[in-house]
Amino acid sequence: MVDRLLTLLVETNDDGLRSMVVAALGWVGVGSQTVVDRLLTLLNETNDDRLRNWVVAALGQVGVGNQTVVDRLLTLLVETNEDDLRNWVVYALGEVGVGDQTVVDRLLTLLNKTNNDRLCNWVVAALLQLQAGQYLEVPLLLNAVNSSDWRIRQLAVQTLAGKAAQEPAVRQRLLSLLTDDYNVVQVAVEALIALTPAGEREHLLTNHIMPLLINRDRYVRQAVLSAMVKVLPREEAVQRLYMLTQQPTSNELIGGELYNEAYSTLAALLVAEERTYAEAERCPNIKRR
Repeated sequence: MVDRLLTLLVETNDDGLRSMVVAALGWVGVGSQTVVDRLLTLLNETNDDRLRNWVVAALGQVGVGNQTVVDRLLTLLVETNEDDLRNWVVYALGEVGVGDQTVVDRLLTLLNKTNNDRLCNWVVAALLQLQAGQYLEVPLLLNAVNSSDWRIRQLAVQTLAGKAAQEPAVRQRLLSLLTDDYNVVQVAVEALIALTPAGEREHLLTNHIMPLLINRDRYVRQAVLSAMVKVLPREEAVQRLYMLTQQPTSNELIGGELYNEAYSTLAALLVAEERTYAEAERCPNIKRR
């Protein structure tokens, strides 16, 4: 497949087709130095803006850990005056520059110099991918939570959890993310628990997190069940999980899945404590909140 694509890249003069070939090479050419070399050559040769953007994007996929790619992208970051190309270079650096402090420093310099909001968003996304979120201020992270890429939203939330302490704006933004993609909901739940004082966590769980048990996504429901185990006193967690295995929901499909999920979570909890399901039945009823 790679050889055929490389041949097609040489044979065709159609920049639209070449863009499609380059995009495919970004997916199938990982680990191939030949692909990297050909893309670097094409980057230097082409005058087509759209094709150049695709080449940079592909280099971001195939050039991880390749210092030649990192150096070329850093040079291009300085050379280009084209906004779209600069954005793609920034994003590609976020993929290939992991562990490279020079890349982080260059991106931070660019972040401090630019007045371009769109470029700023791309730089923040790249820094988050480079695990360099500690350099970002809370307002930038809150803005990154609006990214169309769930991976960037997820990374922004994880970083906020370590920086935000008791800032009300952060808490409100995290609460709003409980209706997001399941990947983001999972980290938002963890972040909210971490940011909430111990005495207020049960209120958070009951009023904001447990209503998500009717969510159609099993990963969201599992995040809620895990939060119950983490937040509630152990005996209360056992009792609430047991109740979920006894009470049907209005949605039969979710009800059946939730039964299995709650039963599995309860079983794991009881096994860890060397207790049986029958013992859970004998737990005293908790007060309704």
